[in-house]
Amino acid sequence: MEPLDTLFLTTPLQWKAMSHPLRLAVIRLLRVKEMTNEELAKEIGVASGKLHFHTKMLLEAGLIRLAGTRQKVAITEKLYRASALHFQTEPLGDRSERFNSIDSLFDLYKNTAKEFPELVSSTECLIDYRLLLLRPDQASELRSKIQSLIAEATLSSGADPTAVPMALTVLYHRLPGHSKT
Repeated sequence: MEPLDTLFLTTPLQWKAMSHPLRLAVIRLLRVKEMTNEELAKEIGVASGKLHFHTKMLLEAGLIRLAGTRQKVAITEKLYRASALHFQTEPLGDRSERFNSIDSLFDLYKNTAKEFPELVSSTECLIDYRLLLLRPDQASELRSKIQSLIAEATLSSGADPTAVPMALTVLYHRLPGHSKT
């Protein structure tokens, strides 16, 4: 069974499962083909025992699935596959869902910085925090442009052999203390 085109993240467990760079690497590889935990560990460059915990969490969250098994001498190996090609957030409902997702995003960046410091110290890592004062029409236009750029990048990455995996997180929200009545 081929992966879905898009899977919407709707549960705190899914958000937590997405909050570690090794789990994102597993999903990235399993979007392309079925692999065992051993094959994933070798490709990523970590011990299979360390990766087993992460693979299990992704499976429990429904972000990857068991795609089959194969015999290797006396051992039955499990083959995994990503549940979808793309993962996207749903509009978040209640406050606790928003807080859980924000916590998970910050956890992802903290975990990435700890385990793979070269990724966040490279020139490809951009941290840009701005406080803006926008008219409602400007705010709407900015949000629309951001969504459009994300959609364009998602569609254009395809099977380009020069494409590199990148993460983009946009946290766009109003600030307290300024309201016009």
